Amino acid sequence: MVTAEDTYDWSVVESYLSSIAERGHQSVLRFYLDYPTRPSGVPDYLLGDGGISEDRRYDFWDNNGISFSPDYDDPRVLEMIVDFIGALGERYDGDRRIAYLTAGLVGFWGENHTYPMNGAVEPTNPDGIDWMPSAATMDTIWTAWDDALDSTWLQARYPSASVAQHGFGLHDDSFAYSTLPTTDWHFLSLVAQAGMTDAWQQAPIGGELYPPLPTCIFSEPLDCPNADAEIAGGRDYDFSGAVAASHASWIINHQAWATGYTGADRERAVAGAASLGYDLAATAATVSNDGSAASVSLTITNRGVAPFAYDWPGEFVVLGADGAVTARVSVDAAPTGILPGATATVQAAIPVDAATNGTVAFHVPDVMPGGAPLRFANVTQDQDAAACFAIRRTKLRPEHEP
Repeated sequence: MVTAEDTYDWSVVESYLSSIAERGHQSVLRFYLDYPTRPSGVPDYLLGDGGISEDRRYDFWDNNGISFSPDYDDPRVLEMIVDFIGALGERYDGDRRIAYLTAGLVGFWGENHTYPMNGAVEPTNPDGIDWMPSAATMDTIWTAWDDALDSTWLQARYPSASVAQHGFGLHDDSFAYSTLPTTDWHFLSLVAQAGMTDAWQQAPIGGELYPPLPTCIFSEPLDCPNADAEIAGGRDYDFSGAVAASHASWIINHQAWATGYTGADRERAVAGAASLGYDLAATAATVSNDGSAASVSLTITNRGVAPFAYDWPGEFVVLGADGAVTARVSVDAAPTGILPGATATVQAAIPVDAATNGTVAFHVPDVMPGGAPLRFANVTQDQDAAACFAIRRTKLRPEHEP
């Protein structure tokens, strides 16, 4: 991305965003400087004679000296990171093709850790060397992210006081393996230690299914290698439990797209995906007509594990006999922020001169052109028109004889 100091080539990003948007989907993006087994992501202008140190090359994580961990406290590296974040925000904050940005940039895979070079003494790190940036450097980076993004959600890999202060979301990249709070270093234990137990109510949670698990986590009986010993040691191996406890809205599962699932495993994987995030259903509705306007009320219940995170405006529409919209009245972002088990009611008045008689329906279009709209879990969703939940057929104005 960074082709020279303060110079950026966004063509690769645009290619990904456009390709994904053509399928009607939003993207989750992460940028990295150090990805084990791949050439370094550090910009060329910081390398070579007079450049930053490349001494932190390593062989673990199958890297074999290919990438290196930069010194994040080097002022040149920090300046590049802060400038890149600012340029990224200027170009893409609020871009409707992007659902979430995971913070990235720091640590292996951009996951904000450099294990085993994290300060702890162990056989692969006998001197307890720490390659992570200082707290002051991380605070500078978090502040840069907060300054750069007003509309697009950012998610951090690990909870902290600084992450909580900035109101960022989180992502757990060892999902269903070290998610549950059974050990002090598991994801939800760290969430509690950072005072972020209720953060999911305001900021979204995401992550990645722990890479060894996708091939086996949806099998019954569970057939993950060494699972019994791992579970005895405190690991999860519990997808549904991790979803319920973390309130995750999205989880990467590479297996689903690499080779896929078959049979009962596929059914359980699909059900697992459906269990993530919000599950909104229309649970009550009324339509009344006083001769001047049709008063419409719709109650929405969230039966999922997390709220809908974005402010997508909804609208009541009137559908003609052919399913075409003959009138529409906008309402505030009704689906946003409804917590699991809670309800919200939206109301509107449709003037009788706004439309012919027809079916009143509720509609929440995707803010991205061509994107998948928000749909309710009701079986009658889309029955009368695509992306619409029909409430009732009503007369909006009297019919007169010619």
